[in-house]
Amino acid sequence: MPLHRNQSFPTSLLAFCLLTAAPSCLPPVSSASSRDGISQLPDRSQVVGDLSATPGTRHDPDPLPPGNGAPIVGGDHEIPSLDGHVGTLDSPGASALPQDQDTGLFEGDQPETVMLAPHYLDPVLPLDDETMKALANRDYARAERAIEAMDPTSIPSPAAADHSFLLAWLRIRTGDSAGAVPLLESLAGAETAPAPYKAITRAELLLADGRPVDAVQELESLTSDSTVIWPRAMMVRARALADAGRTSESRQVLQELLERPDPSAGNPEALLEMATLTGIGSDESYDLLIRLWGHYPDHADRSPVSGYLSSYAARGSRYRPGWRDKAWRADSLMNMGRYTEAISLVQSFQQQIDGPDLDSCRAWYALGRSQYRRNQLTAAAATLTPAGRECVGIDQDRGAKSLYLAGKALERKKQWGKAALVYESLAQLYPRHSMADDGLLLAGIAWQEAGDLARAIEDWTRQVQSYPTEDMAGEGFWRLAWGAYNSGDTQGALDWSGRAMQEIPLAVDATQVQAAAYWHARWLLYPDWEHPQELVGDPTSRLVGIRRLLKVCQEYPASIYAMLAAARLQELDPAALQALPSPAWDQDSSPWAIPSAQFQMPAVRNATGLARLGLWTEALAELKALSSTDMDSGIIGVFMEQMMEGEQRLQALDRLRSFLDDHPAEELERNRGRLLKLAYPSWFQEEMLEATRDHAFDYRIFQGLVREESSFNEKAQSHAGARGLSHLMPATARTVAGWMGVSVSNSRLFDALLNLSIGARYFSYLLERYKGNPFMAMAAYNAGEGNVGKWLSAHPGRPTDEFIEYIVFRETRRYVKRVSNSWQTYRLIDGEEPTFPDLSRFNHKAML
Repeated sequence: MPLHRNQSFPTSLLAFCLLTAAPSCLPPVSSASSRDGISQLPDRSQVVGDLSATPGTRHDPDPLPPGNGAPIVGGDHEIPSLDGHVGTLDSPGASALPQDQDTGLFEGDQPETVMLAPHYLDPVLPLDDETMKALANRDYARAERAIEAMDPTSIPSPAAADHSFLLAWLRIRTGDSAGAVPLLESLAGAETAPAPYKAITRAELLLADGRPVDAVQELESLTSDSTVIWPRAMMVRARALADAGRTSESRQVLQELLERPDPSAGNPEALLEMATLTGIGSDESYDLLIRLWGHYPDHADRSPVSGYLSSYAARGSRYRPGWRDKAWRADSLMNMGRYTEAISLVQSFQQQIDGPDLDSCRAWYALGRSQYRRNQLTAAAATLTPAGRECVGIDQDRGAKSLYLAGKALERKKQWGKAALVYESLAQLYPRHSMADDGLLLAGIAWQEAGDLARAIEDWTRQVQSYPTEDMAGEGFWRLAWGAYNSGDTQGALDWSGRAMQEIPLAVDATQVQAAAYWHARWLLYPDWEHPQELVGDPTSRLVGIRRLLKVCQEYPASIYAMLAAARLQELDPAALQALPSPAWDQDSSPWAIPSAQFQMPAVRNATGLARLGLWTEALAELKALSSTDMDSGIIGVFMEQMMEGEQRLQALDRLRSFLDDHPAEELERNRGRLLKLAYPSWFQEEMLEATRDHAFDYRIFQGLVREESSFNEKAQSHAGARGLSHLMPATARTVAGWMGVSVSNSRLFDALLNLSIGARYFSYLLERYKGNPFMAMAAYNAGEGNVGKWLSAHPGRPTDEFIEYIVFRETRRYVKRVSNSWQTYRLIDGEEPTFPDLSRFNHKAML
């Protein structure tokens, strides 16, 4: 009984498919399925969704610029928010969800794997592109008009109740709860709407209909584990209790919300509600309002709070914000990115600070980080360095982060020795903080830049010995190995790289694990730093080295290190390289496979229903509740695949990139081929082929470059002014366009074909400039020919693999590796033969 794919999936048919796995429910399985991961799934799997439907027309983490032109060469990840993400009542911060909660989907023995049908997340209503866009952007008024105007005959009968739910949901959010009351009775039959969302919506309508007792009962079963919008449910419950005359119970509900730390979703509404219940003008109300003013500036500024506080201020100084209240507000402004306001506010009371205590540490950090973000580096270092030392034992988190940012500020000023001392003090004063290992790593890098390699090795050794399992351990091991090799201690390099291979999980730091594996083999084969072209004479070392290179190619086929290993093998043992089996990463995994335990998680079930109603922003807020461990490749895949069909494809690509950072492709057990084709899309393919048609290089190099430069955002613009898909600086673009006989303006750089044509011409020039060496061309594209020339002069005659590691700018070094990884991944998902390009002519010399 096939359904139109925009119809809702009846519960009876869903149960039939789940319990019987009838042929009409099963997908066709290609002969290639044994190579794409499907054959590795447990036998006990079931299929969810309408697999017999015929596809038709679908209805559809900021980096800092280097200071004063200085490159970022240290640890350049952004300091996370101290309090995490805080959203509105409809998109709060993520909360942990239980993995074992029974949703009632399966009866009896549960299948181990759920396999989702194609178009599983298609909307149950005939939503056009404009309506989907309005829903995704939370343009509730425009979406409500479109849903209300929908032709009833176009709505599949099983989805009529879902149409009522969506209309009611939108009317509530446009302030027309009374207008949604007539829809109340029809909501019960909404099969797609998640149960917690139906309960909250019904409760709001019951409250609007003057039935507060019924509204309270509607929400009794909801818990904080049910949905991320539980705070909204609590607010509705509190208001319903108040309307029912049960004021003390209402206050208890509000108090439960307010016992959570600030900032938390729902707290601003709860604070204002509690202040109103206690009576504006009372001391208790003032304390609530000043807490709201300090922790939630946006909410306070948009509500009557400022007026209420002004009336209090007339009573005297007791009712005016003190410096401690202002410290909280400055902290909140900083976390919101309102750095100039935060700086001004702290400077207005800085002389009154009588710390150190928690509030003074909060104020100092708000000021220093805001100065850093506004590129006031000298001021930031002067604020944050003493703050980090004063806050020991008082505010461990802000204290450690103060020293980290102080070191970054000094590093960007190229004051390497001072930066190293600050970083070392971070590890010394805050040895148990998660940034202590960063401190030692960055201290070593700073000492290395200052010319003191011995002290650098000392810090890195302390780092890996004290923090062998932290996230920076991989780079610490690598720097020790590289430092040992460059000091002539090849055995030490082998020892350190061997430890990295054994002790660092791939998911923790894939790049450094792959680097360790490659260089361990490379040093076995070419152990002499002074003569890196001389092959080892010992046949055993030679044999082991070749085997290790083969292992790198086999285990990490999409990495730059596999490309370098293959280049060495093309010289040392081409027959063994050719005999390696193809990775077969071009095979799709269809349909999406998800472990049933994860499929049943409340976050996934809620997100599924919301997505099928077009409420994608709300669906993604639910998914954010999943931990990295729980975010299975099938879950991310099915949602991002649907997002990529519409206006949200750039956001989907960003989410996939982040997922693959935590789940390397080599470790994916399911869905690898299909997920990689999403994460490495062929967008602007026609323009890409046209732009590269007359150039003698594999267009996938440029495809990988564009993916890393702009994530295929044709409107991309960097802080430095680089524009468009290939991130062209206007001056460079004008020069290259002149070679092509084309006139170009800054605005025209956002034209996809023109931008790609200029970028491809420039990359072709760089390839010619560096005799066809793609790695050097990538480096010059990112850092400029002048810098590449300096690096070549500093390390003349060195092999290409060493040149890559000698790149001074950390950003550029990473860039070369990322672009190379993308290039090779595109080759793999295209099924290119041979598996690796022949780059062996660059083995022994970067510049021919």
